[in-house]
Amino acid sequence: MMFIPSANKDILDFLSRWNKDKKDDYTPFQLRTIKMNKQKNGHDCGVYVCVFAELFLLGHKLSSLSDSDMMYHRCRIAHSLLHDKLSPIGTRF
Repeated sequence: MMFIPSANKDILDFLSRWNKDKKDDYTPFQLRTIKMNKQKNGHDCGVYVCVFAELFLLGHKLSSLSDSDMMYHRCRIAHSLLHDKLSPIGTRF
């Protein structure tokens, strides 16, 4: 059995109850732990969350992201918001 920290277990329990209450055909789900790099500073957390979510949804390796990539991703996210369309990873500015 995988160790799940208390906060993660509480979130999983809440989501399970919410899912069961909202659907007639309850579909159980599992919590997965994904190994990835962690930020080393106190100001890039939002960028990390956005980029990790994007990489995960696109099926890319999460371990390839590092602190040195954050300024690029900040610019890419800003460009996406300003132009109202997603700027794919690899876009040059």
